[in-house]
Amino acid sequence: STNWRRVCSPCCGAVAVVVGLPALRFRGLYLAVTTLAFALVTSTYLLDPSFFGWVHTERIERRPLFGRIDLESETSMYFVSLAALVLVGAVLRRARATRTGRALLAMRENELMAQSFGVSPMRTKLTAFALSGGIAAFGGAILAYQQHAFVPGLHSPESGIAVFVSTVIGGLGAWWGGVVGAVFSRGLGWFLPSEWLLLTTAMGMLAILL
Repeated sequence: STNWRRVCSPCCGAVAVVVGLPALRFRGLYLAVTTLAFALVTSTYLLDPSFFGWVHTERIERRPLFGRIDLESETSMYFVSLAALVLVGAVLRRARATRTGRALLAMRENELMAQSFGVSPMRTKLTAFALSGGIAAFGGAILAYQQHAFVPGLHSPESGIAVFVSTVIGGLGAWWGGVVGAVFSRGLGWFLPSEWLLLTTAMGMLAILL
């Protein structure tokens, strides 16, 4: 299981690049549909143990972190997950200050203008696919570690839609927008009284966005 976690992010980053190659021909809604279609194929076929024997089905043991910190309690896993979130945020903040980060931002804001400054659209977009795929795999590995098993149902296309909605609610202009959106969308169901739970539905989220 240690080797599986070690290669998880690089492999998923490479898969994201492969998916991104044909997806580069699409924009907007078509790009979203392409990636969601791949997520559906992955969850229903590629991650089905009855079709592929490489899907991890054994129990994942929580070995002590650095050989000292016990991770058997859910409290310790919470702090590990929180530390991983802070680490990813720090890496993304540092990446935004690099040339690659500035190219990603420029491509998002104005693709034609970015090309006029010598930024390659294909290379930049594939970099974005690889980076996002690696981060998603990192989070998925921690989730599997917390669940003591790899559960394909937790990585359904509906989960991807929920992540996308949270990011839109929190704001696409900042790296922490997804975190704010997730806290907001999930926190509504935890802390609001029952008569306000309508806001947690799809129509409620749409009303909040409007």
